Amino acid sequence: MFNRLQYISQGNTVEEQLYNIHQALDHGCDWIQMRFKNATSEETFTLAEAVKILCQEYLATFIINDNVALAKQIDADGVHLGLSDMGIAKARERRHPKSCTKWL
Repeated sequence: MFNRLQYISQGNTVEEQLYNIHQALDHGCDWIQMRFKNATSEETFTLAEAVKILCQEYLATFIINDNVALAKQIDADGVHLGLSDMGIAKARERRHPKSCTKWL
């Protein structure tokens, strides 16, 4: 079944991002795409850890925008790849070298 309500995260700080994601989850969103473009690697990792916990609590799907390595490290439910990002085949190979049962 496809999720009917999806949220692409917004905010300039980790705190703003978490507040907005929490609001979306509280209002019934069951698919979160974490997008945090101008953050440091440390901020992005900190946010991803917190969002993963929130999504688990709310039984929501957790997708990371454009960052295959972080999605693998955090064990997110998936990764969003834009047209100028890594190709799907390469992302699948990074996730599961022999098979792809969880992503894509």
